[in-house]
Amino acid sequence: APYQMPTCCPECSSTLVRPEDEAVTRCVNSSCPAILRGSIIHWASRNALDIRGLGERIAILLIENNLVSSVADLYSLTVEQIAGLERMGSKSAENLVRAIAKSKNKTYDRLLYGLGIRYVGSVNAKILADNFPSIEKLSQASFESIEAVYGIGEEIAQSVFEWVRIRANQNLIEQLQASGLKFYSMATAE
Repeated sequence: APYQMPTCCPECSSTLVRPEDEAVTRCVNSSCPAILRGSIIHWASRNALDIRGLGERIAILLIENNLVSSVADLYSLTVEQIAGLERMGSKSAENLVRAIAKSKNKTYDRLLYGLGIRYVGSVNAKILADNFPSIEKLSQASFESIEAVYGIGEEIAQSVFEWVRIRANQNLIEQLQASGLKFYSMATAE
């Protein structure tokens, strides 16, 4: 029998979407636990913010205990909240809070990569950061100016152009900036 693609997300039961010219369906519910878990794991990954001690197990615990609903919530976690989680002690909690605080010093290109914008890998994030030295400049850029950057094709440009115009993503950037993350190149700040 031919395989039937699922129509509902197995985690949140939202209707799945099949983007044009793609063979797979995907959940687009930004509050889906699976998407949130993936976002946090990606944000904490070595090539992004490199938050040591924040792996899948901890991400699941944070979500299940309603401590985070976005990556921005990581920056308001306390030692007490984390130490109260299953199999977490005060020393582990202190180390994790310290690692999260240390991640605020990561470069703008790593922040861009960490956001998980579709098709934007670490190399593309560096190219974008070099050509649009702040998130404001990137947000104001036209599709044509993003696409005109050497190394950024139509698909990446379209993805970035659409991502920065979604109000929920703008709110996320604002929350991260309020937590002390710097969405600009250091050369821009001087």
